[in-house]
Amino acid sequence: MAAAYLLSLGYRSIAYVAGTHRGLVWSQNRFTGAQQAVERSERCEIRLWSLEVDNIEQIQTGDTYANKIAPWITRLAGRSSDPIHQLSADACNQQPFKHQLAMYESGMEKQLLPLFKQILGWRACTAWLCQNDMVALMAVDFLRTSGIHVPADISVMGFDNLLESHNRRLSSYSFNPEAAIRRLLATVLGNPHYLLVRSGTPLAEPGYVVERDTTATARTVFSD
Repeated sequence: MAAAYLLSLGYRSIAYVAGTHRGLVWSQNRFTGAQQAVERSERCEIRLWSLEVDNIEQIQTGDTYANKIAPWITRLAGRSSDPIHQLSADACNQQPFKHQLAMYESGMEKQLLPLFKQILGWRACTAWLCQNDMVALMAVDFLRTSGIHVPADISVMGFDNLLESHNRRLSSYSFNPEAAIRRLLATVLGNPHYLLVRSGTPLAEPGYVVERDTTATARTVFSD
């Protein structure tokens, strides 16, 4: 798990950084998983830092998505008959990827800057675990612009392992291979409920850490 990876690097104070969090099941699940990892370790702490808006659905499915993101997905699907393009378009139309695109298009970065500044006030925290790669990339830009070295001063990590994360060398927790296989099977079987267990709870998608240039061993490692 992502938090377990940061703990293994010697971090004991971790900030879980989110844009919008309330009402987003996938973000809550990621935070819960991180909490559980921290609870299994001694003398460790994780804090939730997030923005909240009155209407989360407006960010996820409102004008930004309808006017900018949906046409982009349609173009992606129409490039060829290649199943990979179709699969990619289908994945882009799902949460949390759709949420990341909407965050980018809606100018969420400006709204996150005050939150980033608040987190810096927690002096003991030198590891930021962000709800997705988009927030993590915004955090890295903010920290470096503020004269803070990543990862020497603060390690930053996201989720989803986007292509941009590869290009910018962001450490990330990847779900992509397993999620793509499940999505492909659901498409082939023509059964969208393939991704749900009988109770209706989403299947947990196993993944792995992709370690790049935004995480490193903590300067001070505390022994348990």
